[in-house]
Amino acid sequence: MSIRTERVSSAIKRTLSTSISNLATENRLGIASVSMVKLSKDLSVASIFINFLASKQNISTDSFLELLHKNKGNLRSKVAKEVRLRSTPDLRFFYDDTLEQMEHIDNLLNDIKKNYPYKEDYGDESVYKTKKNSD
Repeated sequence: MSIRTERVSSAIKRTLSTSISNLATENRLGIASVSMVKLSKDLSVASIFINFLASKQNISTDSFLELLHKNKGNLRSKVAKEVRLRSTPDLRFFYDDTLEQMEHIDNLLNDIKKNYPYKEDYGDESVYKTKKNSD
């Protein structure tokens, strides 16, 4: 990614962060934040990745993305006003499930450590005996 692309994507992220967060709280959907903005090489399409923590109402991420899609025109005009570009990129919203994937991997690793506590020794019996004796 070029320096210009990085600067434009960070400017778009700054511009949209508060608007998207306010949109989620106004509609009582939960907490939303922009995790990343990726731009196409020609700066015509901005892929916006959203982290979303739903409220107790158990709102799906699809309904929040649908709300963002409905308000795409307002968000795009905000980008046009605040970020100086020849043409404003088309905004496309995606749910960023990185945090959930990290939690899942962490749970898997914890299960492995719990069920097989000495398997990381890879067959070195001397290390196994000292660990077993120290417990």
